[in-house]
Amino acid sequence: MRIRPFTACRAFASARWAITAFALLATRGTSVLAGFQYYTFDVPGAMWTDATGIDGGTIVETYEDSSRHIHGFIYNDSRFTTLDDPLGVGTFLNGISGNVVVGNNGDAPSQPIGFVYDGSTFTTLQLPTAYEGPNPTGVWRHTVVGSYNDRDTGKLHGFVYDGSTYMTLDVPSAMATGAHGIFGQDIVGDYNDESGRTHGFLYDGSSFRTIDPPGAGLSYATAVSGGAVVGYDSRGFGYIFDGAEFSFINGPLARPGTDTSVEGISGDVVVGSYVSDHQHGFIAMVPEPAAGLLLGICLAVVARRGRPSRGLSHG
Repeated sequence: MRIRPFTACRAFASARWAITAFALLATRGTSVLAGFQYYTFDVPGAMWTDATGIDGGTIVETYEDSSRHIHGFIYNDSRFTTLDDPLGVGTFLNGISGNVVVGNNGDAPSQPIGFVYDGSTFTTLQLPTAYEGPNPTGVWRHTVVGSYNDRDTGKLHGFVYDGSTYMTLDVPSAMATGAHGIFGQDIVGDYNDESGRTHGFLYDGSSFRTIDPPGAGLSYATAVSGGAVVGYDSRGFGYIFDGAEFSFINGPLARPGTDTSVEGISGDVVVGSYVSDHQHGFIAMVPEPAAGLLLGICLAVVARRGRPSRGLSHG
């Protein structure tokens, strides 16, 4: 698999969020598996953390605090900002593009009230034909994708929303379809075939392609960027698919047989979650072999320069 490598330590030396992330995560340790460089990425003090999306240097996650309240947060340039929809009991963030964040609120993601947050205002999504949803899970610029259950039939459909109009997106002959990620013309998600088996898919604006990792019973595609598709499968592995080859990811401290899911991708960086003592978020770099050596050198340089202030800004 070939993904554009980092060049001349730019990804760490010139990106304050990455340098700070390394300092925060060093306490959990670093792990290199199958060419990936991993860091656990947890909200301080959280009961569990799920990293769900990334765009450039900005990461969105969902976490549960010590009082069992669920919050969204945005991490950018060494700043943690909690983001709670004022209409919801709990807030789940699902995707980000620029300053646009999508998610849902409620007691559980299975009963979502979807929203779009533009950096200052929450807008609730409404679809008259849905009895559950729409649940937005991906965004590119101002185009939102997700899923909803039909009010009349109960069938799960994918959707594309451009800010004014909803378009249903269903894999032909599928029993159920969910759209999860978007980048340009490309949309990814998963569907159930007539036997009930779940497959990932890539829709390029005109045709659907099934994305099934070899050896996996079930597969799910969660995000796409520059033609690379990420997701996870029923064996508990996360994956990256470059259009020809799969690369598999297991969380840095994951227990054998537990879930690792890749849920977001931006350039050479992926985010997701894994389970060890509890659920953790992670960030992983995807270098080629030579870039991996360079990345290690960059990390050593960052470590020698000292730790940034522990006084992180919280919103």
